[in-house]
Amino acid sequence: MFLAFTFAFSRLKESPFNLPRQHRWTLAFRGFFGVISNMLSITAIKLIALTKSQVIYWTIPIFTAVFANKFLGERITQYDWAAVFLAFSGIILITNPFGAAKLDEDPFIENTGVICSLLGAVTGGMAFTAVKKMGKEVHYLMSPWSWCIANFILAPIFTAVQRVSLVPHQFHVYNGYDVILILGISVFMVLNMTFATLAYQNEKAGRVSPIAYSQIFIVAILDVVIFGTSLSWNQWLGGAIIVFSNLSISMLKCFEIIK
Repeated sequence: MFLAFTFAFSRLKESPFNLPRQHRWTLAFRGFFGVISNMLSITAIKLIALTKSQVIYWTIPIFTAVFANKFLGERITQYDWAAVFLAFSGIILITNPFGAAKLDEDPFIENTGVICSLLGAVTGGMAFTAVKKMGKEVHYLMSPWSWCIANFILAPIFTAVQRVSLVPHQFHVYNGYDVILILGISVFMVLNMTFATLAYQNEKAGRVSPIAYSQIFIVAILDVVIFGTSLSWNQWLGGAIIVFSNLSISMLKCFEIIK
């Protein structure tokens, strides 16, 4: 990733490191809380059911919209709020967290996992609000770059903390295929953050939020295409609600009902 960013920066006419003074700490803030959000999400997945952890974690767009409204003064219309909560309702239908509960769950572990997911959502919302605050005054590649740097610094610390915590840990011996998958995840994560940064630079957080939920439905479709999984009625309905919430925002903007 460092080599990729070095190459990308070398192709730019102006160095992206010439940051406005008022955004230097904001960029560090974005990297730090972005990594903390990811780490808390991974921890939650280890402690509680995947569906339950993800339906809580994917309240990120809601927190982003709220923080942008509170700290950046972004006006969020009733149409924006309706689209956000419609999309979140679609997520609940797709993941069906209530159907994943187990009778033998440890209440302490369960509560810890829920708290980790919720804190991950809050810190994720803070990170994206920082992206929105910097806007186009900071080059869009600097946001994923800050995430990579923060990962490099915080990942060893987080691993050491896991060794003495309640989170299950184990050592793995990775083969070539595992390494390729890990590299692929890194590349796609950076691409995801790059496009997300561009989205937040060019549109209100309240408008980007429902679009962000689309990736859950896309994952479900890929699950069908690649792994042959069959989707239930609630997953199709949830996907339809997410698509509708996205299209509604686009149509309202098209007809200049919202700006």
